[in-house]
Amino acid sequence: MKTSEYKKLIEKATEVKGRRRYRYISTVEIDKIRELDKKRSLNGKPIRVYSSDGFVPNSYRGTSMIDYIERWYDDDGKKHFSIGQTSANRSYGDGPLVTVNHRAYE
Repeated sequence: MKTSEYKKLIEKATEVKGRRRYRYISTVEIDKIRELDKKRSLNGKPIRVYSSDGFVPNSYRGTSMIDYIERWYDDDGKKHFSIGQTSANRSYGDGPLVTVNHRAYE
């Protein structure tokens, strides 16, 4: 990951965060995906790192959002990084914070 890509991800994460106080992407998660991106054994596999604040247990009445940063490849094999949001509701609050190939990692 180049320095310019790193700066763009930080800007995008700040934009997506908005006014929230919890479950947003910070430099900790960006550094984690940067570290995983360097591993040869993970080349060609999609990686997703969720916010280190974790998931919310069994709160299905209200909406809770969690941000994630993802590395993925298009059909031509070009690598992309993106930041997105998904529901933070998980049974008992369990869920892996790092996934590779859509499976728990570590």
